[in-house]
Amino acid sequence: MKKVSPPDIDPVLIYLTCIDSFRNSALRNSFYQSLYYFTELYEIFSKKAARANLRSLSVDYLPSNITRDEWIKLYEEKLVQSVDARIFYDMIKTSSPNGKCLLCMSGNVSQVDHHLPKTRYPVLSVALLNLFPTCADCNKNKTANIPTTPQNEYLHPYFDDIDSEEWLVANVIQSNPVSLTYAVTHPLAWDGNLHARVQNHFTNLKLGNMFTVDAADELSSRIQSFTNLYNAAGEAGLKAQLKENYDSAYIYSHNSWRTALYKALWQSDWFCNGGFIR
Repeated sequence: MKKVSPPDIDPVLIYLTCIDSFRNSALRNSFYQSLYYFTELYEIFSKKAARANLRSLSVDYLPSNITRDEWIKLYEEKLVQSVDARIFYDMIKTSSPNGKCLLCMSGNVSQVDHHLPKTRYPVLSVALLNLFPTCADCNKNKTANIPTTPQNEYLHPYFDDIDSEEWLVANVIQSNPVSLTYAVTHPLAWDGNLHARVQNHFTNLKLGNMFTVDAADELSSRIQSFTNLYNAAGEAGLKAQLKENYDSAYIYSHNSWRTALYKALWQSDWFCNGGFIR
């Protein structure tokens, strides 16, 4: 996962645009009066997320004049559905590089997800830094997680950058058709908490299964060209091509499923010796 920048939107503008669409003037005024609470909690959220310490953020915090359901409606009925505010939802949804989910960088974006669930952190329901584009699978698998320890805080795409070290590895299964499994390693530069967070993220979002399917699809589309190359240029020619594929993928991301795939294939004597066609 590479850290990405959130859309260039003023978070207060999102909040004000959402509340302006309320027809109930008393409720609209209550939200105006709660702007201070929103901006204060937003700043606290930002600082704690930068330190991977969101577990210390108060759960179920509510200003006294607005109910939990009314805060949630600010997202579900205003940001998602109202004409004026929906533009911000769409900007968030389309902000991911190459249209890929920011939690797995594999699935196509189809939804916007809350990093901290709106049901337990309702004041952050329309907070820009608490919203990012995801695929349906990650949104479903993540569920309404409430972090309680350093190890079970999900990675945050706007704050966590873990792509400087190689941590995602693939293992070649010597079968026909060839397949791969994926796992998380522990780079020496990481402390135990970071490794546990990455493992938690990888396991709970079922990224291993997702990447295995991606790799199988990639291999099925390339296996004939690999066979032709092996028959024409032998082990050395195939190995050189796989290394080139790895180098290209590595430039984009040190830890994409594709990077790990081609590293595993390039380093597999069985594969490079034509084991996949026997």
